[in-house]
Amino acid sequence: MVRRTGIDGIDGIDGPFVLAVGTIEPRKGFDVAAAAVGSLPGADAPTLVIAGPPGWGRVEGLDRSRVRRLGAVTRDALDALYRHALLTVVPSTYEGFGFPALEAMARGCPVVASNTTSLPEVVGDAGSFSSPATSRRGATPSPNC
Repeated sequence: MVRRTGIDGIDGIDGPFVLAVGTIEPRKGFDVAAAAVGSLPGADAPTLVIAGPPGWGRVEGLDRSRVRRLGAVTRDALDALYRHALLTVVPSTYEGFGFPALEAMARGCPVVASNTTSLPEVVGDAGSFSSPATSRRGATPSPNC
């Protein structure tokens, strides 16, 4: 049975969650986000919720128990996700501009992003950063690395 969370138009999200938004592709780093969220201890640790359609390439690690893939969502649902998320992660190794970071910040949602490509310029001092290379080697991402 799927429980309703109170987020309009979205079923199956129980409890706190970290949001990742974008086409599911290897360059987006969702595997890093899934590993990081999956390593958090405790029964009340958040779930990683990924909103975005499938893209090219296979992304490993998204079949974990604390990963929820929503697929493409409506603008209203995306707005609700940003407003209810604990934070938004943008762990991309390549990002054209970084709209998910900008959209999250516009809604008051904290952002943790890669310190690569356009993201430091888009996020500026308003968020925290992590190196995707360090995260891929198994280190725990830390703010402002």
